[in-house]
Amino acid sequence: MKKFSLLMATMCLAGCKPSLISHLRTTAYIIGGKDNIRRIEDRTPVDPAAVAPTEDLIKRIAETAVLIVTPLTTGETRFCSGNIYKSANGPVVLTNRHCFSPDKEHSASAVGFDPWACEKTQIYRGFDLATAQPSIKTTCEKGSLRVNPKLDLAVFKLADGAIENGLELRATDPAPAERLRALIVHFPDVESQRIRMDITKFPGAPATAPRMAVTFEDCNTAGYFKPDAYSVDPSLPYAIRHTCDMIKGSSGSTLVDASTGESLGVNWGGIKFGDTPTSEAYNIATRAGLVASFLAMPESDLDKFLLALAEKPPEGLVGNGEADATTERSSKSRHLSAAGCARISTHDENNYKITMDAGWLLLGASLVLCISRRRESCLAKKRQQAHD
Repeated sequence: MKKFSLLMATMCLAGCKPSLISHLRTTAYIIGGKDNIRRIEDRTPVDPAAVAPTEDLIKRIAETAVLIVTPLTTGETRFCSGNIYKSANGPVVLTNRHCFSPDKEHSASAVGFDPWACEKTQIYRGFDLATAQPSIKTTCEKGSLRVNPKLDLAVFKLADGAIENGLELRATDPAPAERLRALIVHFPDVESQRIRMDITKFPGAPATAPRMAVTFEDCNTAGYFKPDAYSVDPSLPYAIRHTCDMIKGSSGSTLVDASTGESLGVNWGGIKFGDTPTSEAYNIATRAGLVASFLAMPESDLDKFLLALAEKPPEGLVGNGEADATTERSSKSRHLSAAGCARISTHDENNYKITMDAGWLLLGASLVLCISRRRESCLAKKRQQAHD
C-alpha cells in the first residue's frame, strides 16, 4: 500500500495524468510542414512527382461539397465543410457533430447540439470551379439533424428537395497496410483568403466565407491506431489515419479515394503524439464502414455496436503502430496535443506553452504530506513503545 501511495504521489508531482486522460484537444494539421491545400481554381501540383486528380473527378466531388454556416446561441458563427451523399432515404449531408455544438473541437464525450443548429443553419452548394462562388443557398430540413459524439458525425437533409449527385461510401475499409491515394475538397477557413459573398443574391449570408479548396499532394491513408492508443481519445477505434492537409473549417469534409471517387470516411480533425517538430501526427476521419453503420442503425443499437467494437476491434482494422508522417509547426497547425502528460495550449498561432494541471500537483503534494505524517506517527509510536 505504501509503495502504491508513493508511486501515485510521484506521478502527481510530475504533473501528469497517466492513463487517466480520456480525451485530448484535437485539431487538424499541416502534415510535414509544407502546406498542400490548394485553391480549387489553382490546383497545379507543386511537387512534380504528385499525381493530380483528373478534372472530371475534382468536378464530381466539388458538386457534392457544401459550405455549412451555423449561427450559435453563443454568438459565434461556425463554418464547416460537408458533402452530399446518396442514401436509402434519399440524399443527405454528412459532416461533424462538433460543427453544431458550442464546444469548438471534436469531443467524443460531448452530447447534443446547439438549440439553433439546423434551425438557423445555412448551406451553400453548387460552387463554380473557376471562381469558388456558390450558386445555391438552402437550409437544413427542420427536425432532420441527427448526431453521434463517438463518431463525431452529423447527418441532415436539405430543404430544397431532390439532388442528383451524391457521394457513395466505399464498400470495404482499407486493410491496415494499404496506403491509398486520397483527396479532400473542403472549405478551410483562412481569413485572408475568404470570398466575398453576394448579399443581394443570398440575403442574410455572412459578408465573407471560406472558399473551396482541394488537398491531394502528400495525401494518403495511413492505416489505423493500435488498441493501446484508444485511451487517448474514445473515437480512435473508429478512425482511419491519413496525411492530407486540413485546417479549421475542413471539419466534416470527406476523405475521398482518388482512384474511385468513393468516400473513405468523414474528417473530424487530427492528433499529435508529442510536442516536437518530428512528433508523430495524423489527420483523422471516421472510417466509411462506420459512417454506413451510423446511417443505417438506430441510435441505441449503434451505441452497443460501437462499445463492443472498441472492446474487441476486428483484426483486419487494427493498426501496427507504424509511423507514416511527421508534422512541423506552422501558421496552420494549432492547439498541439501531447499524449500522456502535459497538454499544449496556445495564446496565438506561434506562441506555445505547456500547461500543467494544478489540481493533480496539489493532490500529489497532499499524498506526500499524508504519507510523511503517517510515517512520523508510526515512528513516534515505536519510540513510545521502546520507552515503555
